[in-house]
Amino acid sequence: MEDIGIRATRFEELGYRQDGPNLWRIYDIMDPDSPGAVGPHYKTKAELLADLEDYAAGFGCAGATSTISPRVVEVVKGLMEIAETAMPDTYFQTDSRVEAARKLLAGRGKSHEVR
Repeated sequence: MEDIGIRATRFEELGYRQDGPNLWRIYDIMDPDSPGAVGPHYKTKAELLADLEDYAAGFGCAGATSTISPRVVEVVKGLMEIAETAMPDTYFQTDSRVEAARKLLAGRGKSHEVR
């Protein structure tokens, strides 16, 4: 992989870099030839690093522990139930946002299966 300025984190799946003024991003680095930006935009490196543990837990990284409140988990669980009803099965099974929600719920010990 060529050096494109992505810095390693303690999670083997994730790195980060500054993509512009006031723009920091987390990167999925599991494919070293094609890393992809994931997650929200951050204005500062400090904001990104403060959110990294929660993001890693939602992403499904080994060793990550989430500090996301139980209320947020319940809201996501409810939204997943709505999404199951509203989305076509094929879309629901392949959408990366749905997979991120599943990982968040699984990381909090509340696995959520597709009906």
